[in-house]
Amino acid sequence: YNLIFSNNFLDINWNKYDSSRFPLHYFITKLYLPLDYNIIKLNNFILSLLIPIILFLSLQKKINNLQINHYVYLIIAQSFIIYLSPYLRTSAYWMLEENFGIFFLVISSYFLFSVLSVSNNHKLLKILTNLFFIYCAFFCSQNLFVFVIINFLFLITFFWRNKLYILFIIILNCFFLFAPVFFFYDVFFQIFNNISSARVDFEINNIVDFFSILSIYLLPVCIVCFTRDEFLHFYKKYYYLIIVCIFVFFYLFWSYESDVLAGGAIKKILLFIFDQNSFFKFFYISSSFLGLLLTVQLIKDKEFKIIFFVVPYLIFIIFSNYVFQEYLDPLVLIYFMIYTKLLDSLREKQILFLYSYFFLFLVSANIYYTIL
Repeated sequence: YNLIFSNNFLDINWNKYDSSRFPLHYFITKLYLPLDYNIIKLNNFILSLLIPIILFLSLQKKINNLQINHYVYLIIAQSFIIYLSPYLRTSAYWMLEENFGIFFLVISSYFLFSVLSVSNNHKLLKILTNLFFIYCAFFCSQNLFVFVIINFLFLITFFWRNKLYILFIIILNCFFLFAPVFFFYDVFFQIFNNISSARVDFEINNIVDFFSILSIYLLPVCIVCFTRDEFLHFYKKYYYLIIVCIFVFFYLFWSYESDVLAGGAIKKILLFIFDQNSFFKFFYISSSFLGLLLTVQLIKDKEFKIIFFVVPYLIFIIFSNYVFQEYLDPLVLIYFMIYTKLLDSLREKQILFLYSYFFLFLVSANIYYTIL
């Protein structure tokens, strides 16, 4: 904040910029706030507080578009699960960067469902607004690029027979994506090199971290989405294939070497219990395989659109030096709510279960960091 607020844009020494994200949200904040850290912190907190509220408005519009009879209080309850995210809360309190991207993301989703509604009023303006905010989200937090991809696919699919709209969408996507390069060529690449030089690395073992973290969110979603018979049918049908895949997965990743930094909640608790030994590897790789298995089951039996999150994100993770849980929390739930139908028809007991699960996760995270 001090670097950007105290200098003109062209006078900033970008060698001093130490962040893994582009600095868009610093410049946005600079437009309406003074360099007062208490005010900036309050701004971050209020912005974070608004995320579930805007998410509710977006989900309400989505439910209306799908013509699903759903009580408003259930949509509110679903949206406000996000408040239980330890990472959303941490970022809100310590004025970290992540929530700016999420804030713009949920705003963009509201305009996405405005575009996808039956009404034809102001479609072009709504598309423009949707893309503006989704690219604001991307340039605040680059791990949100998967949402840019799925947003593009939603728009293209909806306007598939209207070539004029498709051309408009493609041109706007190209403009927003490359505008920083065109207008700020030298500065853009200075920032880009500074961001990527210390953080880009090829780590195949990050696959283990990715699916282990993912399992934390997929397990409760599978419990509320699958009946007992549906769940068991999948495992009975592919019993032998699953056993073969287990052995292959353990063979590929048994050489996993752990760094105490990053890796997510399951890794941290297993390191706390076992330290770095064979028991740690066995249980940690097992949790990762469970995440992979639940992903395949959800994609195959419930929601194919999950693949547009998992595959691009997995590629991004493999080329990152570390995998932090905040890369996925609360983005997995937000993705499921906005871009899939998995959680569209939740009832009271299912929402209560999700609240209980994520409340226990939040309490466990607080206890863990209190002990440490």
